[in-house]
Amino acid sequence: MRVRLNTIFYFILAADLLLYLSSFKEANKYLNANSIMYYSFFSLCILSTIIINGRRKNIFMEMLIAVILVFYHFRIPILLFPDIASTMSRIPISGDLINSKILELCYHYLALSIAIILLNPKIGKIKHHFDRRKANKLLLLASVIIFFDIFSAEFLSEGYGGRAAFMGTFRIIPSIFTPATTVFILVVFLVVAKKNLTLHYKHWAMALIVIYAVYACYSGKKAPVLYLILNFLIAKMICDGPIIVKIRNAVAAIILVPLAIVSYFIGNTMRSYQRGIIDADIIIEKISMIKGSLGDMITAVSFRMGFFDFYVESSETAIYLPYISYRYYFKSIVDKLTPGFDVFGEVFASRMFWYARQGSFPEKGMHSDQVTLFGEASVIFSFFSIIMFFVMIMFFGFLIKRRPAADPFLNIFYVAIIFLAYCRWLCGYGFDMFICVEFLYNIIFFFCMAWFCRFSLHSRKKKIATEIQ
Repeated sequence: MRVRLNTIFYFILAADLLLYLSSFKEANKYLNANSIMYYSFFSLCILSTIIINGRRKNIFMEMLIAVILVFYHFRIPILLFPDIASTMSRIPISGDLINSKILELCYHYLALSIAIILLNPKIGKIKHHFDRRKANKLLLLASVIIFFDIFSAEFLSEGYGGRAAFMGTFRIIPSIFTPATTVFILVVFLVVAKKNLTLHYKHWAMALIVIYAVYACYSGKKAPVLYLILNFLIAKMICDGPIIVKIRNAVAAIILVPLAIVSYFIGNTMRSYQRGIIDADIIIEKISMIKGSLGDMITAVSFRMGFFDFYVESSETAIYLPYISYRYYFKSIVDKLTPGFDVFGEVFASRMFWYARQGSFPEKGMHSDQVTLFGEASVIFSFFSIIMFFVMIMFFGFLIKRRPAADPFLNIFYVAIIFLAYCRWLCGYGFDMFICVEFLYNIIFFFCMAWFCRFSLHSRKKKIATEIQ
């Protein structure tokens, strides 16, 4: 039995509404008696896009619906739970304010949906070609990047989050060749190759992915398993178009959800250890508390999935507004593109939020809050956000059309990088981070990878010999 992901969206939407209706007992500081009307209108907006995309079958729209359902729509009924943690508690909040923000979110969501529906960017059918020589080079490059990241983090850098500091002028290099992007490429590689992949390549790629996931937990990352699940879904969209869910895949996903929650708890515990907050002898004790802390873990995961909270806070808090601006983004982008030195001395806008609240940066590690795409659109563009959305969708469509179709092996990875940038743009850590990290850095990564996969020392020697003759 197979079910389209677009069909599953109907069930998720209905489940969210039932959760809201069953959870609403009385008004709280987030939602009041009128909120059900605003939430129902929000649900109706999403339902209309699900119906339209059922005919259009556009993966850009499908990804947008998935993000809005899971990270925004689902979060609103969770706010009805007693003692729920939320970043919105840091600002003066009321049910009327939340209602107005839901209405505003509906506008921005519909504006982006209209841009996708009218422009209709499509990846189209991509020819899959398995090149063993290039596959070997791709896996070799991936191995070097992942193991260098682990080695540099453990032996060459000091402190949590200080991996690139030891490289000085060349510190931009590990920012470009990241293990996260590398693992995404490996997941795409596995999905593309399918039955053409021999055990040699499959075991090599899967071993690198497992090593990344385990080390990510050890180093304090909270969601390596969830990240792999999302990578797989994105890879399936790119390679096969709109997702059709098989029963066995659905069962596997259900099994992986508890694993994702457990990995979140372990990663959070190890982050405290890496930052020196807890000692090594306490780690086992805290991990053994997983069973008793299941409710707390679900609450924590829901908190991190609460894009709606970040949207309300980033668009409403006056102290954040200086960092969500063209001027600040320009300074931040310039500093991230100058290798080894800063011109303005500015960090990404999302990392300045901690400074805005605390008056100083954290002593250990890095702390980033999401601006969210819709929060950013609300602050900078207000109701003119539809213009920005049209421009961005045209931009992604333009990039997709410029793919290297002549090389079927690299073609799929180029499209994957562009679509990944789109997905991360939807998550919204700030336009400055999107331009530098999700777009420019990853494009540089792709072209370096393409050169390495195409480079042949034997062909080069033969060409030089021919030129000499």
